Amino acid sequence: MQTLWQDLRYGARTLLKKPGFTLIAILTLALGIGANTAIFTIIDAVLLRPLPYPESESLVEIGRVFSGSDAAGALNGPKFVFLRDHAQSFEAIAGDTRGSDLYLSDGGEPEYVGQQRVTADFFRTLGVAPAVGRGFTAEEDSPSGERVVILGAELWRRRFGADGEIIGRKIALSGVAYTVVGVMPPWFEYDGPPDVILPMRVNPAGGEEGYNWTVIGRLKRGVTPDQARSETLALFDKFNALYPGQRSEGGREDHRLMLWRSSKTADVQKLLWIMLGAVGFVLLIACANVANLQLTRAAGRRKEVAVRMALGAGGWRVIRQLLTEGVMLALVGGGAGLLLAVWSLEAMMALVPKGMIPRVEEVNIDWRVLLFALGASLLTGVISGLAPALQTLRVDVIRNLKEGAGKTGAEVARGRLRGALVVVEVALALTLTVGAGLLLRTFANLRGVEKGFDARNTLTFYISPRGKGYDTVAKLNDLYRHALERFRSLPGVEAAALTNQLPLDGRFNMPYMLAGQSKPSASAEYRLISNDYLNVMKMSLRRGRQFNEGDVFGAEPVVIINEAFARRNFASVEPLGQEVYLCCDERGDLAMRRVVGVANDTKQRNLSAPSPAAVFIPIGQATEGIRNRRGT
Repeated sequence: MQTLWQDLRYGARTLLKKPGFTLIAILTLALGIGANTAIFTIIDAVLLRPLPYPESESLVEIGRVFSGSDAAGALNGPKFVFLRDHAQSFEAIAGDTRGSDLYLSDGGEPEYVGQQRVTADFFRTLGVAPAVGRGFTAEEDSPSGERVVILGAELWRRRFGADGEIIGRKIALSGVAYTVVGVMPPWFEYDGPPDVILPMRVNPAGGEEGYNWTVIGRLKRGVTPDQARSETLALFDKFNALYPGQRSEGGREDHRLMLWRSSKTADVQKLLWIMLGAVGFVLLIACANVANLQLTRAAGRRKEVAVRMALGAGGWRVIRQLLTEGVMLALVGGGAGLLLAVWSLEAMMALVPKGMIPRVEEVNIDWRVLLFALGASLLTGVISGLAPALQTLRVDVIRNLKEGAGKTGAEVARGRLRGALVVVEVALALTLTVGAGLLLRTFANLRGVEKGFDARNTLTFYISPRGKGYDTVAKLNDLYRHALERFRSLPGVEAAALTNQLPLDGRFNMPYMLAGQSKPSASAEYRLISNDYLNVMKMSLRRGRQFNEGDVFGAEPVVIINEAFARRNFASVEPLGQEVYLCCDERGDLAMRRVVGVANDTKQRNLSAPSPAAVFIPIGQATEGIRNRRGT
C-alpha cells in the first residue's frame, strides 16, 4: 500500500510538470468516456432495467407482427377472448386499450381526462394493486356490469384533494355516473400515468371490434417463453381456422410472443446498440490517441527510466508506475466525462421527440452508470498506458545513460508502435465514417419513401376544449367551425383542417362490414376529418369527391376510403356508391355510410410498413358514439 501511495504521488507530480500533455489527454478521454457513459445511461434505463412490476421477466406481450417493425402489434377482442379461454401457459392474461378523452364534471371545474380501459385480470397480471380501494371484478368487466372507475394518483390529488373517503363516491364522466372503487399508487405508470381506468366490459360473444387491444400475460412458474410461444401460435392457427373472416390486413398477418420489456423497446433496441458501438469506437480512438501521446512522452523520459532501472528498479516496478499514471489520467478523464454525460443527457433528452424512446422518463445517473464509468475509466487507463509501459522492458540502460547515444532498438520499436496506433486510429475513424455514410443513406432512402402526404409547411397542434360549453358534439362542431374560419383568415395560411389522428402518430382502428354481411369481419384505420383535410395534407383524390359543407347531420352519411380499402373490398366493382357499415350511431352501433370518394394510400404505422386500409368520416357527421368509442 505504501508503494502504491508513492506511485500515486510521483505520478501526480509527473503529470503536473506537463500540464499541456495532461490537459489534452484528460479532454480526449473525457470525450470518449463521457459519450459512452451518456449512451449507456439511456441503454441502462430503456433496455437493461427490469420493469417496475414484481417478477417482471415473467411478463410477455402477445400480438400481431407487421413488416418493418419488431414490436408486437395490437389484437382485437375476439382473439383476446379466445386466447384467455384456451391458453394454459399463463397465470393471467389481460388486455387494455386507450380511449378518447372523457368529460369529467363532478361539481368542480369541468375538464377532459385521459382514459385507459382494462380487463378484470389487468392488475393481477401486472402484480400490482390500487393503493386505495380495489381492482375490478369479473362482473364489472362484463357488458352489463356496474359502471366503476379507478382514479390515477395525480388526478386524485389534484382534483379531489387526496380525499381518503373517495371510495364509493360517484363521479360523472361524459354525462355517465361511475362509482370510484380504487386509486392507483403514485409510482404507477403504464404508457404514461393514467387519469382514469375503466373496465373493458368484455363481450365474449362480440365480433370484430378493431385491432386496438394490447395483450399482456404473466407466465406460470416453470413455463418458458418458448413453450408459451409455441402454444400461443398454435392457438392463433386454430382461431384462424375456426374464424377465417377475422384475419386482418387482407389475410397477411403473423403473431408473436415476446418479453414485455423487449416488446416495449423493440423499435429502438438496434438503434441504441448501434449508438453504443459507435461511441465505443470513439473511445478506442481516444485510447489510441492517448497511447500515442504517452509513447511520445515516454521517448523523452527514457533517461529517467534508465536511471531508475540502474538504481535497482525492476521492470515490473517501472511498468506499474507508468500504468498508475495512465490510470490516474483515465480516472480524472472519467470524472470529467461523467460531468459531460450529465450535461449532455439533458440536451439529448430535450432533442428526442416525445414517444420515440420508451421509458425515457427513467433515464438517470444511478450506481450502475457510476460503476460503468469507473470500469470504462480503469479499462481505458490500462489500455492507453499498456503500450508505453511494455516498451520499458526493451530499454537499453547503458546506452540511454550515455549522452548523444543513437537510436536504440527500443526506440525503433516505439516508432513502429506509434505508426501502428496511427493506422488503428485511421481504421476506426474510417469505420465510423462508413457507418455514418450508411446511416445518411438510410435516412435519404426514408426521405424518398412515398408517404402519401406532404408535411412541409404544415403546422399541427392539439385541441382539447374544456368546460360545459363544449360537452356535446353540436357545441364542439360549432367551436371547430368558428376556429377554422379564424385560422383560414390568418395571413399566410393556405388551408386549415381538423382530424382526430395524424399519419404516423398512433392508430385508431375500428370494425366495419359491407352490405349483405351480418357482422363485422375486418377493421380499418379510422379518421375523422374536416372538409379541407386532403388539401392540407397534399393528398390526392383518385376518384369521386371530397367532403363539403353539406356533409352534416341530417344529410346522407358518407365516407371516403383509401385505395388499400378499395383493393381489399371492391376489387371487382366500382367503389363509388357502395355501402359501408361503420361505427357508430348515437348508440354506438354500426351505421351505413355511402362511399363518395377514394383517396390515395398514406403511411400510418411507419415508413416501412405497407399502407393499411383506411376510411375517412366527415367530422360534421361525428356522433357521440364515434367520439367516445374506445381505440388507440
